[in-house]
Amino acid sequence: MSADYLLAFPRRGNMDYAIPDATNNRTPEGPIRRLDWSASSGVRALAGWRPGGGLGRFPVRVHPTSTATTGRPSTAPTGGLLYATQTRPGLVDTAANVDASSRLAYNVYDLTVGRTVPLENFFSLRFSAGARIAAIYQTIDTTYNGLQATTPACSTATRSSAAG
Repeated sequence: MSADYLLAFPRRGNMDYAIPDATNNRTPEGPIRRLDWSASSGVRALAGWRPGGGLGRFPVRVHPTSTATTGRPSTAPTGGLLYATQTRPGLVDTAANVDASSRLAYNVYDLTVGRTVPLENFFSLRFSAGARIAAIYQTIDTTYNGLQATTPACSTATRSSAAG
């Protein structure tokens, strides 16, 4: 059995949610506000079984759910407004404030079977095969309010699963 500590710094593009404009002159002029996932911790555990006196090993490695979340409210500058970047143009273009949050969760599972063959006193050969299954889930949620917006909620979700 073994365990490893994991420190992850997840990154993803396209997590913007608003552009503040202090001049309110129908031209977006300001820094883009975006979400950013902070560092998250995780543990990778390995449990294996070796039959008594045999050369085969049957380890199972699990990366339990690691999550990163972030949330950030934003308010329009005095006399200005926020341009919404998560809504469809023409539906809700401007707002007075916005609440934005995001979440990332991922799971990875490894199953490996292997056998070690000693060839000489100082040399051995290891044969192994295995499978990996991964599941990743990401969301970005925004709620705009004020001016053109009457609490429309926008949500973008991405789910992916893979095996190999």
